[in-house]
Amino acid sequence: LVLDRLAEMTKRRIFFQSHLVGDEKSAYPDQPNYARGADDRLIEDTSFPRLAFIEKLYNGDSTNWWMPNYTALEPLIRSSGLRVVARPHPQVLVAEPEEYFGKTVYKKMVFPRYGKRGSAPPPEGQRLDPGPNELPEDLDFAARASDLGYGIGGFSCQDRRARILALDQIVPEPGLAQRREFREDIHYLRPTGTDLPWGSASLDAVVANHVFEQVERPRRLAAEVSRVLKPDGYLLATAPDGSGFSEALYRWWRGGGDHVQRYTFRGFQEMVERAGDLVLLYACRLYSSFSFLNPDPLADGRRPRRSQLFKYLPRLAHLGSLTALNVTTRAADAMLGTRCSLYGWAFYFGKPGAVLTKVPEEELVNVCAFCGYGHPGSRLERMGQVKRRFGLRTFLCEACGCRNPYFGPAWRERILARGLIEEEAEAPAISWQPSPRIPADPAGPYIESVTDAFQSSPLLAPGTLIAVAGGNLASKSESVTAKEWPLEIGGTQLLVNGLPIPLSSISPTKIIALLPPTVSRGQASFAVNCQGTVSQPRDAFLVLTAPSLPTVNAAGEAISGLFFHNSNWQPVTPAEPARTGEIVAFYAIGLGPVVPVLPAGRPGSSEPLSETTRRATVRIGNQIAPVEYCGLAVGLVGLYQVNVRVPRGLVPGDAPVVLKIGGRRSNEVRMAIGD
Repeated sequence: LVLDRLAEMTKRRIFFQSHLVGDEKSAYPDQPNYARGADDRLIEDTSFPRLAFIEKLYNGDSTNWWMPNYTALEPLIRSSGLRVVARPHPQVLVAEPEEYFGKTVYKKMVFPRYGKRGSAPPPEGQRLDPGPNELPEDLDFAARASDLGYGIGGFSCQDRRARILALDQIVPEPGLAQRREFREDIHYLRPTGTDLPWGSASLDAVVANHVFEQVERPRRLAAEVSRVLKPDGYLLATAPDGSGFSEALYRWWRGGGDHVQRYTFRGFQEMVERAGDLVLLYACRLYSSFSFLNPDPLADGRRPRRSQLFKYLPRLAHLGSLTALNVTTRAADAMLGTRCSLYGWAFYFGKPGAVLTKVPEEELVNVCAFCGYGHPGSRLERMGQVKRRFGLRTFLCEACGCRNPYFGPAWRERILARGLIEEEAEAPAISWQPSPRIPADPAGPYIESVTDAFQSSPLLAPGTLIAVAGGNLASKSESVTAKEWPLEIGGTQLLVNGLPIPLSSISPTKIIALLPPTVSRGQASFAVNCQGTVSQPRDAFLVLTAPSLPTVNAAGEAISGLFFHNSNWQPVTPAEPARTGEIVAFYAIGLGPVVPVLPAGRPGSSEPLSETTRRATVRIGNQIAPVEYCGLAVGLVGLYQVNVRVPRGLVPGDAPVVLKIGGRRSNEVRMAIGD
């Protein structure tokens, strides 16, 4: 449990040291499953990982309880979801989170909040989904973010990497035992009016969770938020539906409560956009749990007595009443098309240079009635947290442990579809789905998929070679012979957000093209123009980086040489392996922006070299390899070249190679290592 807790808290690296017992044997009889009885002899091997329990003292220290042997140290760390990157000393390990900084669900974690040992992990690279009130995961450690009206926390402090500036009239006391508690490394401030105490263009993000409905001058506050945000900063704000059932019940139950403003979807959007230079990037609906019916421990005598009613009810009656209200309102929404369970909306506004790289996985219909914490239904099912109780499907809240009714995919689809109104549907990506595959002209071009050109991954980044599959995309097959790729081949163009992009080859069913590095991140629209007939658009979401190490070419054929000796540019093979201290080179795609930027379709230049703006790290085996160069490949279009120096301490044989850049990992390929 301690190791799981440390893994949860680890942001970048953890340095782990422990005394060891026994011989330093580096290998043991390892296999996926040990059969009882038949494999006992393997477990009894002296090199098998084991812990020695110290009942009294060791080295005069009573706190030395357990001592692992040499082979147990790494499995201990790996079983908590950390990846060992170095072992500079037999007693010292250096490890990092497996996928992302912050919370991650690991297959073997036993810490209670994240499920039981052996529960199914989410898909590769899937982080715990951030709700609308969570800081986006792409804020780095140097970023500064403000949470307005922080209270006990507008987002989970455990997820954040940025420096948090909390602004509220009430500063929580240290030791406040709640899910979002007092943190000594958060900077707490008290405001004076609606003016924010920061300089212009000084913050990367602002979170205003349940704030705008409580201020007298919301337009002034929006203008201040626009002032303090950097040119690529963004605002995450939530607002209740002023005409909804949930808001009406809240105002009656609490005698108005703290809400002094009423908003419509469009009214809130226009208020924020007109106050400064923020524009709406994304919006989604929030569903109520009616948790405001719970007794407020901070309520004063001005609140109606009815607001404390549930304080006098038994806990079972209390939770039963809230559960019945949640079920009734959602059933009415699903069957009658009402909006009784809708709380309001989450708005993602950005400055002109801001682009979202991650949005919520789904609109959260499953919300805890006791604490108001939202849960993505798809993740609850992946983690096996949905159970049937008394004939009803229920889930256990991760935040407070309360059991709630579960609304499955069929219920969610009906609630979301029947409750959608026109102004929400017209908002940017309010319920983002790929565009229809059926073309406007049955004989014209149509797009079925947009992936990278080598691994068929839907994860795309500016500067990536992409493959567009479909039908009637071109009249015949053609490819480019010139070094610089054109914007049109044989009367066929591939349009991204209405602009043509460089093409490598075309055929009636497939187009290979280069996604220009200047394309903005976020939602992008793809369409094919074939002889003047334009297909229906196909939407895709672009991220900052999507690293991939090609193992097959665009035709799907295996690539024989993946790594090259930098000295003579001969491929690395088992007969000619890479050796310690040598520089090897390999190609990659999807490594993101470069400096200086080249015109789209032009091959990489050697004068000057175009290097990636984000720092790349390469791991060979369990060692970090120094990166000598990471940028566009000279003389090639759309390919990046990475030069690394082979580190010491690698075991001869095939070693896994993984590249990481911009917080994302590539696929794993193997390279021959010599003595």
